[in-house]
Amino acid sequence: MSQPPPPPTTCPVRLVPWFVALLAAAWGAGMLAAIVQQRFAPLILFPLLFGAVVGAAAVVLARIIKLGHRAVVGFGAIAAVLLAVFAMHWQSYRLAVAQALRDAEQHAQLVQFHPQFATTTVPPPPADVWQFLNERAEQGRLLPGGTMLKHSAVWGMWGLETLLTIAGALVVVIPWMRHPYCDRCRSWFRTVRRGSLSRRSGEWVASRQKLSAEHLPLEYRLLSCESGCGATGLDVSWPVTQSVGGVVPAGGVRLWLSKDDCRSLLALLDEDAQHESPTTGASTDRTSSGARSEPPGKS
Repeated sequence: MSQPPPPPTTCPVRLVPWFVALLAAAWGAGMLAAIVQQRFAPLILFPLLFGAVVGAAAVVLARIIKLGHRAVVGFGAIAAVLLAVFAMHWQSYRLAVAQALRDAEQHAQLVQFHPQFATTTVPPPPADVWQFLNERAEQGRLLPGGTMLKHSAVWGMWGLETLLTIAGALVVVIPWMRHPYCDRCRSWFRTVRRGSLSRRSGEWVASRQKLSAEHLPLEYRLLSCESGCGATGLDVSWPVTQSVGGVVPAGGVRLWLSKDDCRSLLALLDEDAQHESPTTGASTDRTSSGARSEPPGKS
């Protein structure tokens, strides 16, 4: 067995472009959300979906730029959500100004052909985004069921929706933050081989993790960074199993294999694949680039 990779360190060369790209994506998402919410805006679902989009952008950009510092990505995603929410209100303000200007133009044309309407007026466009938000709060917000919110209650609802948006982003970001990262080659671990373990291979793994025979059969997944710098990750899982002592619940565990342990396991997997192929025609072992007889990456 081996030790897991150390926690990643902050890399400013990767942090700055990631954060700039994330803020740009968040601003664009907020502008688009302002348009979408005019036609589709479920009370709870919309902010959660909005946050999930921003969280997905944070994850995808971190993958592309290979930024591995989990706390930075988490706090960056929250900052991006706050910017995206402001961008949504900003775009709503711009749309309201454009509508007010169109109403003023139509009113001027109406007065030109019907002078009797000269005594009527149309509301002027809001001077800035804060005036726009205050006017919306004074006008009130109708909730499903007929409840009308006004003034501070509207601001409170906006605050609640912002928290829901942050929650939606963290639902995407937090599971991703559990993925291992190699600080040497600056790459995320990826799956290089997966499948079902035979009885013999399963017992080999169980003996190193002190698992009992009740946990067999096992599914496995081998994880490696791009360069194979250090230990190889091994995720093993087992389904719900009926044993003499009762029902064994489904579960899983992650092991870290040294180079020698990885070679031993790969040799067992290759032997199992050779024994299965003549009888079944296909092996339950699946790799990303064919069967391997060496640990992933450089040996």
